[in-house]
Amino acid sequence: MTSTTSVTYTAPSSSSSSSSPKMAPQRRSPAIDNLTISTVTSNSSMEIDLRRVSSMPERGGVETVMSNSDEEDIIRKSQSEGAKPLLKLDQYGFISNMDKDGVVVPTTDSQKKATTQNGKNASTTSVEQRRTTKWNIMLNSWSNVMKRRPKLVLKRLRKGIPHEQRGKVWLTLCHVKEQQQKNPGLYESYVNSKESPNKAFLTVQETIEKDIHRTFPRHSLFYDDGNDSEAEMVNSPFGGSLLDSPDRYNDEETERGIVEGQASLKRVLKAYSLHDPDVGYCQGMNFIAGMFLTIVTEEEAFWMLVAIMSDQPCYMRGLFGEGMRETHKVLYVAEHLVHQFLPRLAKHFDKENIHVTMYATQWLLTQYTSSFGFDLVLRVWDCFLQEGWKITYRVMLAILQEFQSRLLQLSFEEILAFMRDLPERIEDGGKLVTTSIHIPLRKKHILKLEREWLAKQDQH
Repeated sequence: MTSTTSVTYTAPSSSSSSSSPKMAPQRRSPAIDNLTISTVTSNSSMEIDLRRVSSMPERGGVETVMSNSDEEDIIRKSQSEGAKPLLKLDQYGFISNMDKDGVVVPTTDSQKKATTQNGKNASTTSVEQRRTTKWNIMLNSWSNVMKRRPKLVLKRLRKGIPHEQRGKVWLTLCHVKEQQQKNPGLYESYVNSKESPNKAFLTVQETIEKDIHRTFPRHSLFYDDGNDSEAEMVNSPFGGSLLDSPDRYNDEETERGIVEGQASLKRVLKAYSLHDPDVGYCQGMNFIAGMFLTIVTEEEAFWMLVAIMSDQPCYMRGLFGEGMRETHKVLYVAEHLVHQFLPRLAKHFDKENIHVTMYATQWLLTQYTSSFGFDLVLRVWDCFLQEGWKITYRVMLAILQEFQSRLLQLSFEEILAFMRDLPERIEDGGKLVTTSIHIPLRKKHILKLEREWLAKQDQH
Protein backbone atom coordinates (compact mmCIF):
# COMPACT_ATOMS: atom_id res chain seq x y z
CA MET A 1 0.00 0.00 0.00
CA THR A 2 1.31 3.43 -0.94
CA SER A 3 1.72 5.79 1.99
CA THR A 4 0.77 9.44 1.66
CA THR A 5 3.09 12.22 2.69
CA SER A 6 2.73 15.98 2.47
CA VAL A 7 5.97 17.92 2.74
CA THR A 8 5.79 21.55 3.80
CA TYR A 9 8.56 24.04 3.20
CA THR A 10 8.51 27.27 5.18
CA ALA A 11 10.69 30.08 3.89
CA PRO A 12 13.40 30.87 6.45
CA SER A 13 12.86 34.09 8.34
CA SER A 14 15.48 36.71 9.01
CA SER A 15 15.66 35.64 12.61
CA SER A 16 17.18 32.33 11.61
CA SER A 17 20.60 33.81 10.90
CA SER A 18 23.33 32.89 13.36
CA SER A 19 26.85 34.04 13.90
CA SER A 20 28.16 30.51 14.43
CA PRO A 21 28.32 28.00 11.56
CA LYS A 22 26.12 24.93 11.65
CA MET A 23 26.80 21.59 10.11
CA ALA A 24 25.17 20.99 6.75
CA PRO A 25 22.50 18.31 6.64
CA GLN A 26 23.38 15.03 5.02
CA ARG A 27 22.33 14.44 1.43
CA ARG A 28 19.19 12.44 1.20
CA SER A 29 17.97 9.90 -1.27
CA PRO A 30 14.54 10.23 -2.91
CA ALA A 31 12.94 7.83 -0.37
CA ILE A 32 13.81 8.84 3.18
CA ASP A 33 12.57 8.68 6.75
CA ASN A 34 8.82 7.95 6.63
CA LEU A 35 8.38 9.18 3.06
CA THR A 36 7.49 6.33 0.74
CA ILE A 37 6.92 7.15 -2.90
CA SER A 38 5.93 5.18 -5.96
CA THR A 39 7.03 6.15 -9.42
CA VAL A 40 5.56 5.86 -12.87
CA THR A 41 6.82 6.65 -16.32
CA SER A 42 5.13 9.80 -17.57
CA ASN A 43 7.27 11.46 -20.23
CA SER A 44 4.37 12.73 -22.29
CA SER A 45 2.72 14.49 -19.39
CA MET A 46 5.72 16.79 -19.05
CA GLU A 47 5.83 18.06 -22.65
CA ILE A 48 4.83 21.68 -22.27
CA ASP A 49 6.13 24.93 -23.69
CA LEU A 50 8.47 26.35 -21.07
CA ARG A 51 10.28 29.00 -23.13
CA ARG A 52 8.33 31.90 -21.65
CA VAL A 53 9.71 31.11 -18.22
CA SER A 54 12.84 29.03 -18.71
CA SER A 55 14.83 27.28 -21.37
CA MET A 56 14.75 24.08 -19.34
CA PRO A 57 11.90 21.68 -20.21
CA GLU A 58 11.24 19.44 -17.28
CA ARG A 59 10.48 16.08 -18.69
CA GLY A 60 12.17 13.70 -16.34
CA GLY A 61 10.33 10.53 -17.14
CA VAL A 62 9.25 9.77 -13.60
CA GLU A 63 6.46 11.35 -11.63
CA THR A 64 5.74 10.59 -8.00
CA VAL A 65 2.18 9.70 -7.16
CA MET A 66 0.01 8.90 -4.14
CA SER A 67 -3.26 7.07 -3.89
CA ASN A 68 -5.96 8.80 -5.92
CA SER A 69 -8.48 9.15 -3.09
CA ASP A 70 -5.97 10.61 -0.65
CA GLU A 71 -4.66 13.07 -3.21
CA GLU A 72 -8.16 14.16 -4.18
CA ASP A 73 -8.98 14.80 -0.52
CA ILE A 74 -5.93 17.04 -0.16
CA ILE A 75 -6.72 18.94 -3.36
CA ARG A 76 -10.37 19.46 -2.46
CA LYS A 77 -9.41 20.68 0.99
CA SER A 78 -6.87 23.14 -0.34
CA GLN A 79 -9.31 24.46 -2.94
CA SER A 80 -12.12 24.86 -0.39
CA GLU A 81 -9.83 26.77 1.96
CA GLY A 82 -8.57 29.01 -0.83
CA ALA A 83 -5.02 27.75 -0.39
CA LYS A 84 -2.42 27.76 -3.13
CA PRO A 85 -2.28 24.56 -5.22
CA LEU A 86 0.05 21.89 -3.90
CA LEU A 87 3.24 21.32 -5.88
CA LYS A 88 3.61 17.94 -7.55
CA LEU A 89 7.22 17.08 -8.24
CA ASP A 90 8.82 14.70 -10.67
CA GLN A 91 11.80 12.48 -9.87
CA TYR A 92 14.23 15.36 -10.26
CA GLY A 93 12.30 17.94 -8.24
CA PHE A 94 10.66 19.83 -11.11
CA ILE A 95 7.07 20.98 -10.65
CA SER A 96 4.89 18.82 -12.87
CA ASN A 97 1.58 20.65 -12.33
CA MET A 98 2.69 24.00 -13.74
CA ASP A 99 1.18 25.36 -16.96
CA LYS A 100 3.05 26.95 -19.86
CA ASP A 101 2.71 30.40 -18.29
CA GLY A 102 4.42 29.29 -15.09
CA VAL A 103 1.24 29.05 -13.03
CA VAL A 104 0.82 26.13 -10.61
CA VAL A 105 -2.58 24.55 -11.21
CA PRO A 106 -4.58 22.06 -9.13
CA THR A 107 -4.22 18.50 -10.38
CA THR A 108 -7.35 16.39 -10.39
CA ASP A 109 -7.80 12.74 -11.20
CA SER A 110 -9.37 13.61 -14.56
CA GLN A 111 -6.17 15.37 -15.58
CA LYS A 112 -3.96 12.38 -14.93
CA LYS A 113 -2.73 10.21 -17.73
CA ALA A 114 -4.46 6.91 -18.14
CA THR A 115 -1.06 5.26 -17.84
CA THR A 116 -0.55 6.50 -14.27
CA GLN A 117 -0.12 3.57 -11.91
CA ASN A 118 0.98 3.16 -8.33
CA GLY A 119 4.38 1.51 -8.11
CA LYS A 120 6.99 0.26 -10.53
CA ASN A 121 7.14 -2.85 -12.56
CA ALA A 122 8.64 -5.56 -10.34
CA SER A 123 11.25 -6.54 -12.93
CA THR A 124 12.36 -2.92 -13.32
CA THR A 125 12.74 -2.55 -9.57
CA SER A 126 14.76 -5.75 -9.43
CA VAL A 127 17.15 -4.49 -12.12
CA GLU A 128 17.58 -1.19 -10.31
CA GLN A 129 18.31 -2.96 -7.04
CA ARG A 130 20.99 -5.07 -8.70
CA ARG A 131 22.57 -1.99 -10.25
CA THR A 132 22.51 -0.18 -6.91
CA THR A 133 24.21 -3.13 -5.24
CA LYS A 134 26.93 -3.17 -7.90
CA TRP A 135 27.56 0.54 -7.45
CA ASN A 136 27.74 0.19 -3.66
CA ILE A 137 30.36 -2.53 -3.99
CA MET A 138 32.33 -0.45 -6.50
CA LEU A 139 32.20 2.70 -4.34
CA ASN A 140 33.48 0.78 -1.33
CA SER A 141 36.65 -0.11 -3.23
CA TRP A 142 36.77 2.84 -5.62
CA SER A 143 40.53 3.40 -5.84
CA ASN A 144 41.20 -0.26 -6.51
CA VAL A 145 38.45 -0.54 -9.14
CA MET A 146 39.55 2.64 -10.92
CA LYS A 147 43.12 1.34 -11.05
CA ARG A 148 42.40 -2.21 -12.12
CA ARG A 149 39.10 -2.01 -14.01
CA PRO A 150 38.65 1.52 -15.43
CA LYS A 151 36.70 0.19 -18.41
CA LEU A 152 34.13 -1.35 -16.07
CA VAL A 153 33.66 2.02 -14.37
CA LEU A 154 33.19 3.77 -17.72
CA LYS A 155 30.76 1.09 -18.86
CA ARG A 156 28.60 1.57 -15.79
CA LEU A 157 28.79 5.36 -16.01
CA ARG A 158 27.53 5.16 -19.58
CA LYS A 159 24.57 3.08 -18.43
CA GLY A 160 23.71 5.82 -15.94
CA ILE A 161 24.30 6.11 -12.21
CA PRO A 162 21.35 5.18 -9.97
CA HIS A 163 19.92 8.54 -8.97
CA GLU A 164 20.18 8.01 -5.22
CA GLN A 165 23.92 7.33 -5.63
CA ARG A 166 24.62 10.00 -8.21
CA GLY A 167 25.75 12.67 -5.78
CA LYS A 168 28.27 10.41 -4.06
CA VAL A 169 29.69 9.21 -7.38
CA TRP A 170 29.97 12.72 -8.80
CA LEU A 171 31.75 13.97 -5.68
CA THR A 172 34.16 11.05 -5.93
CA LEU A 173 34.87 11.70 -9.62
CA CYS A 174 35.57 15.38 -8.85
CA HIS A 175 37.70 14.64 -5.76
CA VAL A 176 35.57 17.04 -3.74
CA LYS A 177 36.30 15.51 -0.35
CA GLU A 178 40.04 15.91 -0.92
CA GLN A 179 39.62 19.57 -1.87
CA GLN A 180 37.53 20.26 1.21
CA GLN A 181 40.15 18.66 3.42
CA LYS A 182 42.95 20.67 1.79
CA ASN A 183 40.99 23.92 2.02
CA PRO A 184 38.96 23.87 5.23
CA GLY A 185 36.75 26.93 5.64
CA LEU A 186 37.70 28.42 2.25
CA TYR A 187 34.20 28.36 0.83
CA GLU A 188 32.75 29.95 3.94
CA SER A 189 35.39 32.67 3.83
CA TYR A 190 34.39 33.52 0.25
CA VAL A 191 30.71 33.65 1.17
CA ASN A 192 31.31 35.85 4.19
CA SER A 193 33.93 38.02 2.50
CA LYS A 194 33.72 41.66 3.59
CA GLU A 195 36.41 43.04 1.31
CA SER A 196 35.62 46.33 -0.38
CA PRO A 197 34.38 45.31 -3.82
CA ASN A 198 35.79 47.00 -6.90
CA LYS A 199 33.79 48.00 -9.96
CA ALA A 200 34.53 44.75 -11.79
CA PHE A 201 33.33 42.70 -8.82
CA LEU A 202 30.11 44.71 -8.56
CA THR A 203 29.45 44.19 -12.27
CA VAL A 204 29.86 40.44 -11.84
CA GLN A 205 27.50 40.38 -8.86
CA GLU A 206 24.87 42.38 -10.75
CA THR A 207 24.99 39.85 -13.60
CA ILE A 208 24.68 36.95 -11.16
CA GLU A 209 21.71 38.66 -9.49
CA LYS A 210 19.89 38.82 -12.83
CA ASP A 211 20.67 35.25 -13.83
CA ILE A 212 19.68 33.43 -10.65
CA HIS A 213 16.02 34.32 -11.25
CA ARG A 214 16.25 32.73 -14.70
CA THR A 215 17.76 29.49 -13.44
CA PHE A 216 15.36 26.54 -13.34
CA PRO A 217 12.33 28.56 -12.11
CA ARG A 218 10.24 25.41 -12.50
CA HIS A 219 12.37 23.42 -10.08
CA SER A 220 11.11 23.24 -6.51
CA LEU A 221 14.51 24.33 -5.20
CA PHE A 222 14.39 27.60 -7.14
CA TYR A 223 10.63 28.09 -7.46
CA ASP A 224 9.49 31.55 -6.37
CA ASP A 225 5.74 31.96 -5.95
CA GLY A 226 6.21 35.66 -5.26
CA ASN A 227 4.99 35.27 -1.70
CA ASP A 228 6.82 34.82 1.58
CA SER A 229 4.11 32.50 2.86
CA GLU A 230 4.74 28.79 3.04
CA ALA A 231 4.69 26.74 -0.13
CA GLU A 232 3.32 23.24 0.29
CA MET A 233 4.70 20.34 -1.70
CA VAL A 234 2.92 17.06 -2.21
CA ASN A 235 4.66 13.89 -3.41
CA SER A 236 8.09 15.46 -3.01
CA PRO A 237 10.91 13.02 -3.84
CA PHE A 238 13.04 14.92 -1.35
CA GLY A 239 12.64 14.77 2.39
CA GLY A 240 14.66 17.91 2.93
CA SER A 241 16.81 20.46 1.21
CA LEU A 242 20.13 19.50 -0.28
CA LEU A 243 21.30 22.98 0.60
CA ASP A 244 23.49 23.73 3.55
CA SER A 245 21.72 25.20 6.56
CA PRO A 246 20.47 28.65 5.54
CA ASP A 247 21.88 30.19 8.70
CA ARG A 248 25.34 28.71 8.14
CA TYR A 249 26.49 31.78 6.26
CA ASN A 250 25.96 35.53 6.40
CA ASP A 251 22.72 35.16 4.50
CA GLU A 252 21.52 38.59 3.46
CA GLU A 253 19.66 37.07 0.51
CA THR A 254 17.46 34.96 2.80
CA GLU A 255 16.77 38.01 4.93
CA ARG A 256 15.49 39.81 1.86
CA GLY A 257 13.12 36.93 1.18
CA ILE A 258 14.97 35.39 -1.77
CA VAL A 259 14.10 31.73 -2.32
CA GLU A 260 16.49 29.43 -0.49
CA GLY A 261 17.76 27.76 -3.65
CA GLN A 262 18.32 31.08 -5.40
CA ALA A 263 20.21 32.42 -2.38
CA SER A 264 22.38 29.31 -2.33
CA LEU A 265 23.08 29.58 -6.06
CA LYS A 266 24.06 33.22 -5.64
CA ARG A 267 26.51 32.29 -2.88
CA VAL A 268 28.10 29.54 -4.98
CA LEU A 269 28.56 31.82 -7.98
CA LYS A 270 29.86 34.67 -5.85
CA ALA A 271 32.35 32.32 -4.20
CA TYR A 272 33.60 31.08 -7.56
CA SER A 273 34.03 34.64 -8.86
CA LEU A 274 36.29 35.32 -5.88
CA HIS A 275 38.11 32.01 -6.23
CA ASP A 276 38.85 32.58 -9.93
CA PRO A 277 38.70 36.35 -10.58
CA ASP A 278 40.14 35.99 -14.09
CA VAL A 279 36.97 34.15 -15.11
CA GLY A 280 34.65 35.70 -12.55
CA TYR A 281 31.23 34.80 -13.81
CA CYS A 282 29.79 34.20 -17.26
CA GLN A 283 26.23 33.39 -18.26
CA GLY A 284 25.77 29.65 -18.51
CA MET A 285 27.67 28.88 -15.34
CA ASN A 286 24.43 29.47 -13.43
CA PHE A 287 22.75 26.44 -15.03
CA ILE A 288 25.68 24.16 -14.27
CA ALA A 289 25.94 25.30 -10.64
CA GLY A 290 22.14 25.18 -10.27
CA MET A 291 22.06 21.62 -11.56
CA PHE A 292 24.77 20.63 -9.08
CA LEU A 293 22.67 22.10 -6.24
CA THR A 294 19.83 19.70 -7.07
CA ILE A 295 22.21 16.78 -6.46
CA VAL A 296 24.71 17.80 -3.77
CA THR A 297 25.01 20.31 -0.93
CA GLU A 298 25.97 23.94 -1.40
CA GLU A 299 29.65 23.75 -0.53
CA GLU A 300 30.00 20.54 -2.52
CA ALA A 301 28.43 22.28 -5.52
CA PHE A 302 31.09 24.99 -5.27
CA TRP A 303 33.94 22.49 -5.27
CA MET A 304 32.36 20.58 -8.14
CA LEU A 305 32.23 23.84 -10.11
CA VAL A 306 35.91 24.45 -9.32
CA ALA A 307 36.77 20.92 -10.51
CA ILE A 308 34.93 20.95 -13.82
CA MET A 309 36.23 24.42 -14.63
CA SER A 310 39.91 23.72 -13.93
CA ASP A 311 40.56 19.98 -14.06
CA GLN A 312 40.72 17.41 -16.83
CA PRO A 313 38.86 15.78 -18.45
CA CYS A 314 36.24 18.57 -18.31
CA TYR A 315 38.29 21.78 -18.19
CA MET A 316 35.52 24.23 -19.03
CA ARG A 317 37.34 27.32 -17.78
CA GLY A 318 38.39 28.43 -21.26
CA LEU A 319 34.76 28.50 -22.37
CA PHE A 320 33.94 31.27 -19.91
CA GLY A 321 37.21 33.21 -19.67
CA GLU A 322 38.03 36.46 -21.40
CA GLY A 323 37.59 36.11 -25.15
CA MET A 324 35.95 32.69 -24.67
CA ARG A 325 38.77 31.20 -26.74
CA GLU A 326 37.87 27.59 -26.02
CA THR A 327 34.30 28.21 -27.17
CA HIS A 328 35.51 28.85 -30.70
CA LYS A 329 37.52 25.63 -30.61
CA VAL A 330 34.56 23.58 -29.37
CA LEU A 331 32.28 25.00 -32.06
CA TYR A 332 34.91 24.35 -34.75
CA VAL A 333 35.12 20.71 -33.67
CA ALA A 334 31.34 20.39 -33.51
CA GLU A 335 30.83 21.86 -37.00
CA HIS A 336 33.33 19.49 -38.58
CA LEU A 337 31.97 16.46 -36.74
CA VAL A 338 28.53 17.15 -38.21
CA HIS A 339 30.11 17.14 -41.67
CA GLN A 340 31.99 13.92 -40.90
CA PHE A 341 29.19 11.88 -39.33
CA LEU A 342 26.06 13.46 -40.84
CA PRO A 343 27.22 14.61 -44.30
CA ARG A 344 23.75 14.78 -45.83
CA LEU A 345 22.42 17.00 -43.06
CA ALA A 346 25.60 19.11 -43.09
CA LYS A 347 25.18 19.70 -46.82
CA HIS A 348 21.59 20.81 -46.27
CA PHE A 349 22.64 23.13 -43.44
CA ASP A 350 25.30 24.66 -45.70
CA LYS A 351 22.72 25.20 -48.41
CA GLU A 352 20.39 26.96 -45.95
CA ASN A 353 23.28 28.92 -44.36
CA ILE A 354 22.77 27.24 -41.00
CA HIS A 355 25.92 27.34 -38.86
CA VAL A 356 26.51 25.34 -35.68
CA THR A 357 26.59 28.58 -33.68
CA MET A 358 22.91 29.07 -34.49
CA TYR A 359 21.73 26.01 -32.59
CA ALA A 360 24.45 24.27 -30.60
CA THR A 361 26.33 27.00 -28.70
CA GLN A 362 24.12 26.83 -25.63
CA TRP A 363 24.02 23.03 -25.74
CA LEU A 364 27.80 22.73 -25.65
CA LEU A 365 28.70 25.60 -23.32
CA THR A 366 26.38 24.38 -20.58
CA GLN A 367 26.65 20.64 -21.30
CA TYR A 368 22.91 20.67 -22.13
CA THR A 369 21.86 21.91 -18.68
CA SER A 370 20.21 25.09 -19.96
CA SER A 371 17.98 23.54 -22.59
CA PHE A 372 17.20 19.87 -22.02
CA GLY A 373 15.33 17.67 -19.58
CA PHE A 374 17.22 16.20 -16.65
CA ASP A 375 16.69 12.66 -17.92
CA LEU A 376 19.21 13.59 -20.63
CA VAL A 377 21.29 16.12 -18.69
CA LEU A 378 22.20 13.87 -15.76
CA ARG A 379 23.14 10.98 -18.03
CA VAL A 380 25.43 13.31 -19.99
CA TRP A 381 27.14 14.45 -16.80
CA ASP A 382 27.55 10.87 -15.55
CA CYS A 383 29.87 10.35 -18.51
CA PHE A 384 31.29 13.86 -18.89
CA LEU A 385 32.86 13.86 -15.42
CA GLN A 386 34.89 10.77 -16.37
CA GLU A 387 35.53 10.90 -20.11
CA GLY A 388 35.16 14.58 -20.97
CA TRP A 389 34.03 16.07 -24.24
CA LYS A 390 33.51 12.92 -26.29
CA ILE A 391 30.05 12.37 -24.75
CA THR A 392 29.16 16.02 -25.39
CA TYR A 393 29.82 15.73 -29.11
CA ARG A 394 28.24 12.29 -29.32
CA VAL A 395 24.99 13.54 -27.81
CA MET A 396 24.95 16.50 -30.20
CA LEU A 397 25.31 14.12 -33.14
CA ALA A 398 22.64 11.79 -31.72
CA ILE A 399 20.18 14.67 -31.37
CA LEU A 400 20.72 15.80 -34.95
CA GLN A 401 20.58 12.20 -36.20
CA GLU A 402 17.28 11.67 -34.36
CA PHE A 403 15.63 14.57 -36.19
CA GLN A 404 17.61 14.47 -39.43
CA SER A 405 14.74 13.37 -41.68
CA ARG A 406 12.58 16.26 -40.48
CA LEU A 407 15.37 18.85 -40.65
CA LEU A 408 16.15 17.90 -44.25
CA GLN A 409 12.67 19.09 -45.23
CA LEU A 410 12.95 22.54 -43.62
CA SER A 411 14.10 25.92 -44.85
CA PHE A 412 16.31 28.41 -42.98
CA GLU A 413 13.59 30.01 -40.85
CA GLU A 414 11.88 26.67 -40.24
CA ILE A 415 15.13 25.07 -39.08
CA LEU A 416 15.76 27.84 -36.55
CA ALA A 417 12.19 27.56 -35.22
CA PHE A 418 12.52 23.77 -35.01
CA MET A 419 15.79 24.04 -33.12
CA ARG A 420 14.24 26.39 -30.55
CA ASP A 421 11.63 23.76 -29.72
CA LEU A 422 13.86 20.73 -30.21
CA PRO A 423 14.56 19.96 -26.51
CA GLU A 424 10.83 19.57 -25.94
CA ARG A 425 10.58 17.08 -28.80
CA ILE A 426 12.86 14.54 -27.10
CA GLU A 427 10.63 11.94 -25.50
CA ASP A 428 13.31 9.88 -23.75
CA GLY A 429 16.56 11.67 -23.00
CA GLY A 430 18.14 8.65 -21.36
CA LYS A 431 17.52 6.50 -24.43
CA LEU A 432 19.03 9.18 -26.66
CA VAL A 433 22.21 9.25 -24.55
CA THR A 434 22.42 5.47 -24.79
CA THR A 435 22.07 5.75 -28.58
CA SER A 436 24.85 8.34 -28.69
CA ILE A 437 27.33 5.89 -27.13
CA HIS A 438 27.17 3.79 -30.29
CA ILE A 439 28.17 6.63 -32.60
CA PRO A 440 31.71 5.68 -33.74
CA LEU A 441 33.31 8.92 -32.60
CA ARG A 442 36.82 8.41 -31.26
CA LYS A 443 39.07 10.65 -29.23
CA LYS A 444 41.49 10.77 -32.15
CA HIS A 445 38.81 12.45 -34.27
CA ILE A 446 38.42 15.20 -31.68
CA LEU A 447 42.16 15.67 -31.19
CA LYS A 448 42.74 15.94 -34.95
CA LEU A 449 40.17 18.71 -35.26
CA GLU A 450 41.52 20.53 -32.20
CA ARG A 451 45.00 20.50 -33.74
CA GLU A 452 43.58 21.88 -37.00
CA TRP A 453 41.91 24.71 -35.11
CA LEU A 454 45.10 25.55 -33.21
CA ALA A 455 47.08 25.60 -36.46
CA LYS A 456 44.58 28.06 -37.96
CA GLN A 457 44.95 30.31 -34.92
CA ASP A 458 48.74 30.33 -35.27
CA GLN A 459 48.39 31.44 -38.88
CA HIS A 460 46.45 34.54 -37.86
